[in-house]
Amino acid sequence: MKKFKKVYVEITNQCNLKCDFCPQTNRKPEFMSREMFSDILDQIKPHTEYIYLHVKGEPLLHPELDKLLDISYEKGFKVNITTNGTLINKVKDILLSKPAVRQINFSVHSLSGNKEFKEKEAYIDHILSFIKEATEKTKIYLSLRLWNLNGNSRMNLESRKNDKILEAIEDAFDLPYKIDEVKGLDRGIKIANRVYVNQARQFKWPLSKTPWFDKSKRVLGKWYQCGICTRFHQRSLVSDG
Repeated sequence: MKKFKKVYVEITNQCNLKCDFCPQTNRKPEFMSREMFSDILDQIKPHTEYIYLHVKGEPLLHPELDKLLDISYEKGFKVNITTNGTLINKVKDILLSKPAVRQINFSVHSLSGNKEFKEKEAYIDHILSFIKEATEKTKIYLSLRLWNLNGNSRMNLESRKNDKILEAIEDAFDLPYKIDEVKGLDRGIKIANRVYVNQARQFKWPLSKTPWFDKSKRVLGKWYQCGICTRFHQRSLVSDG
């Protein structure tokens, strides 16, 4: 029986941001129902124990997030959530109280991807405050993600836009070093117990109409991961490539 390292479940295709690196979906905006979510978990249970609440959309927008996390726990799944972090204060009590939550990834590069982003300092402060509370009260793994690297795994010019973010992280955790001076940036940096800063090259969604899209290339992701979109077809796993 085929096993997947990661199964992404898109519980909503809606997002409260419009990041310049993320193409907008033409699909009907919707939230996955509890019934559909439960059915999907039953179908993928033989194939994985880890689910990732992310494809497109912002998972913390889902009005029944607490119920979905309860269903995940009841069915024995460990949940990883990727979020832009803007709604963390609204749902923090839910996240901190749900044993299904294994890891939360904060895509803080969303900040630089939105030119009209307001309350930038408050945004980072809220995320860092949540991370500190989570490390004290739970066993959740937490990751701060930035797209700061060039091809040589060193900081690129784009990273200068994120200087204040890095400084805020360094100050919040009393780091005795500068993050951008650490070797092996592409492997991630552990800055506290279960807290990591992960940096990578800027990602853009591959689209068939883009000039560099090469149909002759093999997509290896399908061998160890799959994605199930909000509009799920009964009795089939929908590959996200």
